[in-house]
Amino acid sequence: MLNGQPMSKMKGRMRSAAGALDLAADALATGRLVPDEAVRLMAKPAFPPFGYRFTANWGWRSQIKKHGEGASLDAQPFA
Repeated sequence: MLNGQPMSKMKGRMRSAAGALDLAADALATGRLVPDEAVRLMAKPAFPPFGYRFTANWGWRSQIKKHGEGASLDAQPFA
């Protein structure tokens, strides 16, 4: 169970983390070390890198519009 839901029902971004936790729990329950596959799955980003950049740029641009600042995000005043 994770956040009150069975891990088998996890969707989207949490799928690889839930799989990693399943692998780790099985290994630890039998007294083995956490497998490398579980470590690899847990290290996998939940959100693709372009998604982080898109969301960050959207947030910055919406703040500029909201506060009426005339500066462009692409401006390089010290370059």
